[in-house]
Amino acid sequence: TEESANTLYNLGAAYQAVGRVTEADRSWRTAASHYRAVGALQDQFETLLDVVINRGEMGSAEDVEVAMEFALGAVEGHEAYRECRAMALDAVGVARARVGRIDEAKQALDEALQIWIDLGDRLREGQTRYNMAIPHLAAGDVEAALSCLEEARAIALELGDTESVVAIDQQKSQIERMR
Repeated sequence: TEESANTLYNLGAAYQAVGRVTEADRSWRTAASHYRAVGALQDQFETLLDVVINRGEMGSAEDVEVAMEFALGAVEGHEAYRECRAMALDAVGVARARVGRIDEAKQALDEALQIWIDLGDRLREGQTRYNMAIPHLAAGDVEAALSCLEEARAIALELGDTESVVAIDQQKSQIERMR
């Protein structure tokens, strides 16, 4: 049932929050199967994106790629496939950065960004620009990371998202201390 899928999803999130990434992975994969069984395609896809990011936490570059392909396969042919692809590329970009595949992370995030720009989705564009700071930080390029955050901040201001502006300012402040 969808209720059991939601319970498994929340259990996965709790496991992930306390660093039990293997249990989180197992719980989220089971939740995704339950979502698929009840026809909740979007929930299945979004849960599989959590698996992608979690695989980055687990440190397995190959598993990140397999999880992304599986997530995209779940929505192939769906009317929102481009949006789903951009979401997957964003997630895999973050995960790749976590396993040290910096150039590939930047490439995935650049591709996601272009999709959001083409679709005119400023909110998601801003989120991706924010995430683009991650591989730059992983590579030690503080200036490029700050530039990405500034671009994300400008979009948050444009959209009137003061909560994101505050969060971005806090992130920038922490990064500026790294100079």
